[in-house]
Amino acid sequence: MINTIHGQELGGWPIARRWYGIAIHNLKEAGAKRIFIDMAFVKADIVHPESDEFFYEQLVRYPDVYLLTDPDIDMILGGKKIPADRLYYPFSSGLKSDYNGIHYSYGLQTLPDFFVSNLPSNRIVISFPQKAFTADYTLIQAIRGEVSCKDQDVMVYLDYPGVTSYIVGDNGLSMSTSEIQIQMIAAIENQDYKILWPDWKVFLCFTVSWIILGGWFFKKRMMVWGVLSVSAWLIITIFLHFTKIYFDVYWYASFLPGIVFMLIPILHRRRKESSTVHQPSSVHSSTAEMEDLRYRLNYYEQLSYQIPPLELDGTCESSGIFYHRDSPMSDILKKSDQVAKSDLAVMIIGESGTGKEKLAQFIHQRSERAGKPFIAVNCGSLNENLIEAELFGYEKGAFTGAVQQKIGRFEAADGGTLFLDEVAETSLAFQVKLLRVLQEGTFERVGGVKPIAVNVRIIAATHQNIADAIAKGKFREDLFYRLNGFHFEIPPLRERRMDIELIFKQFLYELDASLQFSPALVEWLSGQMWRGNVRQLRSATQRAVINARMRQRKFVIPEDFEITDSVMPTKENGDILADQILQAFRKYEFKHRSISAVANDLDLHRTTVTEYLRGWVIRARNENSGDLKKTMSYLKGDATADEKSLRQRVEEYNDYIVQHISAGIENNESDQVIRMRFKNLPKNFEADLAALIEIERKKIR
Repeated sequence: MINTIHGQELGGWPIARRWYGIAIHNLKEAGAKRIFIDMAFVKADIVHPESDEFFYEQLVRYPDVYLLTDPDIDMILGGKKIPADRLYYPFSSGLKSDYNGIHYSYGLQTLPDFFVSNLPSNRIVISFPQKAFTADYTLIQAIRGEVSCKDQDVMVYLDYPGVTSYIVGDNGLSMSTSEIQIQMIAAIENQDYKILWPDWKVFLCFTVSWIILGGWFFKKRMMVWGVLSVSAWLIITIFLHFTKIYFDVYWYASFLPGIVFMLIPILHRRRKESSTVHQPSSVHSSTAEMEDLRYRLNYYEQLSYQIPPLELDGTCESSGIFYHRDSPMSDILKKSDQVAKSDLAVMIIGESGTGKEKLAQFIHQRSERAGKPFIAVNCGSLNENLIEAELFGYEKGAFTGAVQQKIGRFEAADGGTLFLDEVAETSLAFQVKLLRVLQEGTFERVGGVKPIAVNVRIIAATHQNIADAIAKGKFREDLFYRLNGFHFEIPPLRERRMDIELIFKQFLYELDASLQFSPALVEWLSGQMWRGNVRQLRSATQRAVINARMRQRKFVIPEDFEITDSVMPTKENGDILADQILQAFRKYEFKHRSISAVANDLDLHRTTVTEYLRGWVIRARNENSGDLKKTMSYLKGDATADEKSLRQRVEEYNDYIVQHISAGIENNESDQVIRMRFKNLPKNFEADLAALIEIERKKIR
């Protein structure tokens, strides 16, 4: 198993492929029978080709290693051949998850096909696992040769938030698709499954109970035939249960006609005996009932099935961007298509979540550089000390800890396109260096003297008002003119409401094409502010799908989206966002899965929330001299907290932070290099990290 901590220890995601090669070698040396790596390696690692070569050599050497890759392609690592029988399709190809469990179709060359055979049917249903899965070993242990697996099958999989696909069961338990498949294989071997019949077979069985009701037309004894119908239904249900035949929950409703035939005579007699008509007790209750009825008619009754979004009237799509033909995006994309044919620099301005990187990718794909790299860099996530090394690279020995040469993003994008997101977040000192590269087309790596020439097209983006930034002296005017070869401003979603319906339907179709919705829901969505724009709409739709499944509904309603009227936090004020995240953790009492809950509340990625919490742990630790109880008290404030969960989380983060700082100090790394180990830490915690590094240095001295 590979989790976030293991990934950080191995250099961060994506993990260099040489580590997989070493793990394969060690596992085979330990006697592993077969090895299944539940990850795809379609593209080549252009930065570390030697790592790919070593990994591929191990795959060739050991023919019983299998990969998660489309067998129809039978190509990995950007073009290397591998037999199709050593590849298998992903979870979504032969398996389907819903509130009833995991539906598995045998014979589609998915992972379980390698383990099961002689099933009574090609289609079965397995209940969703009720307990979390624990791996026997980690990838780190495999790399170190600390694994015992003689004559056993081994599976290497990810449990890596932000990369791994997770499924939430009806019990609220979240598991990766790899863990689900492992437990599913065990359930099949224990014959803990049900046979999946086609609906027409189940229909024929239950039709028997309805045919019996036909006797009423001849005998006119409605109650007797109703009792016989329900009895037949009960016998059929028991038969299907003991023969392990799966049928959906809605078939339980097939006994209702019999119940109706039993109740009608009773209700008819009572109606005759009653000569009074009961009036509503109050106008207020009647009004409430009418409001509830109107709500249900709008969102529960007037439902429609989904159709492919491209078949909707007025829908347009270009390189994955969906928009209405009358949308402002139509003109933007037409102009982008023309601009793409030149090498002109492009500046894209728009609020967070409007799709600035999507537009940059569109321009790249329509240009003559389409076959070359598209490299995206978020300048706002890199501090002053890191951005130069990240973009220009550095030479071996350029600073303490620079043990080998590393190329920067400019070199990686040579011949292609470099997308500089949040370029207005950079310092004036760096802007001078960037301007020189754009003017001369050359630069030197950090610690180097040799000029390096590159041919790169620059597309820059920001959510800030550039004119204000220039007026306040925060952004160089000459750099702006160099970047602003052609200017695009993407309007926020609330200013192009005709796109909301199409984008929502596309997201819902991708997530679950079986869910229904009403026209009233689309109208309600179109009336929201969507301060987080397309990103917020997508996360809200994902949340709605999960909530509908958990509530065992086949349609979505407004409550599923969990949208509040509060203003969404922005990156313009990191302290405000940090405070909001801490308050949200206190709201959820730091319980297990509180990271997911906070991320959903604030429409943030789990990784972002995790890094902010890591920053708070560093700050709390510093201000309380490393005392665990005082650190916990600082974090929870006046709120109550799940002490066990909070203690576990603080200890885990504290161990991770101190371990990485100590490792850097022992390797004689400078503070700058040590901080690179925490490159995702928010900027407003950088001073706390620097103080902690100094504290740890004094301990070692």
